[in-house]
Amino acid sequence: MNGNTNTTTNNVEKPSNTNVVNKIESTYVGSDKSNKYHYPDCRWAKKIKPENLLEFNGKSDAEGKGYVPCGTCNP
Repeated sequence: MNGNTNTTTNNVEKPSNTNVVNKIESTYVGSDKSNKYHYPDCRWAKKIKPENLLEFNGKSDAEGKGYVPCGTCNP
């Protein structure tokens, strides 16, 4: 051995558990003109007029207000 030590520093950040929680209880959207809630990127959610758009802070929030999951995006 020549006394040189090879050290490698790995500065890769590990994903936090916060990302998992946000994915599970993310924001859902619905319309005050229907009883369905959607993922925001659902094709039906994109058709909701801004004046009718509602946001929910999770499935329990949407379902507690009488909304049911969209059959297309299956939130």
